[in-house]
Amino acid sequence: MRSAQGFPGAHNAADIAAGSHASILPGCAARRRRRRRGKLRALNALCRERGVNHLIYVGFAINWCLLMSPGGMVDMSRHGCLCSTIREAVTAVENRENRA
Repeated sequence: MRSAQGFPGAHNAADIAAGSHASILPGCAARRRRRRRGKLRALNALCRERGVNHLIYVGFAINWCLLMSPGGMVDMSRHGCLCSTIREAVTAVENRENRA
């Protein structure tokens, strides 16, 4: 009942089934010490070329890097991608102002 009525919801079942074979594309894997100019343009082109319409973001600083960086959730949703995250696979940057 929870998965049908709550999280993730029955309306997401088709997307979950379609993405069950997903893996990180070689062109999208994180690389250290590499300039990231044109990251948004490159990620958008790669998604269109491979027919990717749903990106799942995981990692550190969901409220900073994953959300607002070039190629992040805001940018890619503007380009028509469905952007999601996995609650247990992210963390947020906390400071004195946003701690509960």
